[in-house]
Amino acid sequence: MAKRFFSVFVFLALVTGGLISSFYNSDVKQAQLLVKVKEQHIPTLQTNVIGSVFRNVVADLMFLVDHHEFLFLLDGHKGDVKKYLGHDFLSFLLKEGRYDQIRYLDDRGMEIVRYNYNHGKPLAVPESKLQNKADRYYFRDTMALKQGGIFISPMDLNKEHGDIEQPLKPMIRFATPVFDSKGKKKGIVILNYFGSILLKNLRKEAKGAQGEVALLNSEGYWLMGPNPEKEWGFMYEGKKNASFKTVFPKAWETISTNESGQFTTSSGLFTFSTVYPFREIGDASVGGGYSWKIVSRISPAVIEQVSNRALSRYGKIYAIILLALGLISWLYAKQELQKEQVEKLLQLMAYNDSLTGLPNRNTFQSVLKVEMAHAKRYKRRIAVMFLDLDGFKSVNDTFGHGIGDGLLKFVAQKLRASVREGDTVARIGGDEFTILLTQLLRDEDAQNVAGKIISLFDEPVEIDRKMLKIGTSIGIAVYPQDGDDPETLVKHADEAMYQAKHGGKNRFEMYRKNSAEV
Repeated sequence: MAKRFFSVFVFLALVTGGLISSFYNSDVKQAQLLVKVKEQHIPTLQTNVIGSVFRNVVADLMFLVDHHEFLFLLDGHKGDVKKYLGHDFLSFLLKEGRYDQIRYLDDRGMEIVRYNYNHGKPLAVPESKLQNKADRYYFRDTMALKQGGIFISPMDLNKEHGDIEQPLKPMIRFATPVFDSKGKKKGIVILNYFGSILLKNLRKEAKGAQGEVALLNSEGYWLMGPNPEKEWGFMYEGKKNASFKTVFPKAWETISTNESGQFTTSSGLFTFSTVYPFREIGDASVGGGYSWKIVSRISPAVIEQVSNRALSRYGKIYAIILLALGLISWLYAKQELQKEQVEKLLQLMAYNDSLTGLPNRNTFQSVLKVEMAHAKRYKRRIAVMFLDLDGFKSVNDTFGHGIGDGLLKFVAQKLRASVREGDTVARIGGDEFTILLTQLLRDEDAQNVAGKIISLFDEPVEIDRKMLKIGTSIGIAVYPQDGDDPETLVKHADEAMYQAKHGGKNRFEMYRKNSAEV
């Protein structure tokens, strides 16, 4: 009796142990996959924060430049112009609370007016203390810009009389040239933005991350990191080795030579992306250029905790199963649920283009079908734009598919930023993209969007230090006059695109009934 019991027990224990071992390995892989997927969202969230901040600051800068009292000052009006301007600018500093200084420098670099935040007690700097800044890089670079150009300095620590100000005051300078009513360049206006506000917002957005989130400059120094003592190493002679690239040289080699990615080294799991601050404001500036890297690192210890938690969990389950084999059914149901969750996640990923992150062809067709039904019901106009990149094949043939993929991601980013939030941008294959514009008031709205997109590629594009020249041919079909079903509308937009190519490329065409014959 005992021998039979022992034989059955050992058999069941071995079978159960094999099942639990299989469940454990699968759970660990799924948990690690979920960690990787979650970490991939961190750089995107951080990039959105940076873009929002920069666009807001530029909007404030242009608001100040267009201030009527300031325009009077540029035109040489006398009287109380400076006085009233000072009241408004001081009120602006106090209300916004995110700028250290507002300055207007004339075309010789001399400070004409300067207003300081002064720890929440804004004041105007006396004329006797105004300085000439003609030798400063931000003055020279901003004066070289055309009207409407924006200069953005790298983020560094503010200095007073040659020494780093204490407590530390991270600063980013936004500037633009100013012109009088006759179009004569009269100097520049500068906003000194408190970089600590941007860093605070980035840290707040990173609280949900499992890893250590860092903001690095293009040289691999921490602007924000897990250890404040290692930040701003490039500002101190004695801290030149306090950099990410020094602490994680192998990881930096990959990060510095790629736009984005995720990889594992002996130092942990790294997820990163590249941010170009100038692009966040629509490439309005030619006053220099630089990039930042957003990096999330999950240490090996944290990754190991994922496995340890799973091991502890299944160890307890195994012990309970030995006492009550009925729990096997519960474990099986749990495993099936986990598989279903992963399958749903993989199914969700199947709706997007793996390279650019844009919706794919099937997703676009589904969205178009829904929007067309809404358009029919509410008698609205919608448009489908069919885009094909001009010169993309030459880029692939000359520089390889790696550069080509980088270019496609860049184009995807630009297209997404060129349309409204309710519109849809999709990559349907190769170098072909489609855009769905909803709730059009008139055909000219679609034409305006097409013209805006074409102008995005007027200048060469830099991808991995390669200057690339491309264009795009765009075909436009509008519902209801150009088709009353999704397939027809896309087909007619495609025909119009080919008409644009035959007409000289890098242009757009509205669909005409004879488009296919041209």
